[in-house]
Amino acid sequence: MIVLQAPHNLIQTTTVLPNPTFQDSQALVNKLNNQTMMDGSKRVYVRSTNKRKIDYDFELCYPKALELEEFVKAYMGVEWRLIDMENKVWRVIFLPDVFELDKERETLVRASLSLEGYRLV
Repeated sequence: MIVLQAPHNLIQTTTVLPNPTFQDSQALVNKLNNQTMMDGSKRVYVRSTNKRKIDYDFELCYPKALELEEFVKAYMGVEWRLIDMENKVWRVIFLPDVFELDKERETLVRASLSLEGYRLV
C-alpha cells in the first residue's frame, strides 16, 4: 500500500494507492560537472546526493485513477509525504512530465507516477 499525503509540512489531503503492479524503481540522482582546465584537459566531477528518483506503475479502478489525477493537479509543485509498501517515509516532489493515465479499458486504468525526493525514515 502506498500512502500519499500533501502538503508535506501541514498535511491536508491523504490518498491511499495499492501496491504497484507492474514495477517500482528507485535510482540515485547525481549531477555531472564537466570542466575544461587551463591546459586543455577535461575533467568530470560527480556530485552525489541522497536524492532518489522513484517510479511507480499502477493498475487502478477508474474512480481511484480520477482521485489520483485530482490529487496530482491539486498539489503539483508542492512537496508530498510518501509512505511506501516497506513503511519507508519519503519527502518527494512530483515530476510533472511523467504522469500518465492510460484509459484504454473502462474498468482498469494504468497510471505511471514519477517522484523525486529524500528518504526521511
